[in-house]
Amino acid sequence: MIFSFLLSVANAQNSDITFDTYQFNFGTVYEEEGSVYHIFMFRNDGNEAVSLTFANPSCKCITANFSKNQVPPGGTGEVEITFAPSGNFGETFRSVELFNSKNQLMGVLEISANVIPANRSIQERFYYSIADMVYASRMNIPFGYVYKGESITKTFYLANAASKNIEIKIETSNNQYLTVDYPHEIKPNGEEPVNITYSAPSDKDYFATLIDTLYIYVNGNKTRMNATTKALFVKELDAKSVQPSMRTYPSAAECKDGKGEITIYNDGKADLEIYQAEIPPNVKTNLQAGLLIKPNESFIVKISLKNGEKATLNIFTNDTLRPYKELIFN
Repeated sequence: MIFSFLLSVANAQNSDITFDTYQFNFGTVYEEEGSVYHIFMFRNDGNEAVSLTFANPSCKCITANFSKNQVPPGGTGEVEITFAPSGNFGETFRSVELFNSKNQLMGVLEISANVIPANRSIQERFYYSIADMVYASRMNIPFGYVYKGESITKTFYLANAASKNIEIKIETSNNQYLTVDYPHEIKPNGEEPVNITYSAPSDKDYFATLIDTLYIYVNGNKTRMNATTKALFVKELDAKSVQPSMRTYPSAAECKDGKGEITIYNDGKADLEIYQAEIPPNVKTNLQAGLLIKPNESFIVKISLKNGEKATLNIFTNDTLRPYKELIFN
């Protein structure tokens, strides 16, 4: 099967298989019309045959269907993602993680849709009960990549199923790149949007993984649940004919005696550059920003930490398919 691979930004992928895209927007979906689906195509860019064996969806409303047959190097396959809009409302974002038989992460696919609900009560349509008679459409809002100088806004909804007005207040951490626009009051049986915006600075040397918590208060009382967000500030890369291609092994390293190793390979035809490395304070490592890995060469990332501890190093690179990568040490 022949198809064109788009040099779209991947979502922290951890394998040798490359998808035509890692994100798909269904647009407007009507709950009463039932499920919709999209087929993601992938290619095996590695040197060994691979197979997908297990899917971990972020919600029961999405399912992944695929063949478990081996895909040889250079071969192609497909993953059909089905989204059932029942119980969702408004802008909806879901993901599914794909693994091989060794429990290695092979890719993360994301879908989104603007769900128009059927005519049902708030309690039936909103999944999260955050306070008495107060509901939220979702509590985890992933942003993915935000490019330098770009602003992205995402929305979730709060609903009041009570017979009286309620007052709303939302507090966040002191993050200068995050703004939240929310309703200060919601009328009985009312539904109001909460708009969250990340604005990345134009500074070419600023790369970051931003994880924030939104603390929601109803009538002055903190709710049972908090909303969380995650955004990756990256540099938008030009899709050139000659590019680096990052590959790492293993996908997650097991630390022994407080030491662990993950190898970064450059299978491309241009230098692979590590723009930035976010290193936890409990980790000692030989990895530094500015590292260059020549084509067909590799670099062994070595870390040391206390026995029993775990760590994740976040790296930002000039690989157009993998500008962000998590190096996981267990």
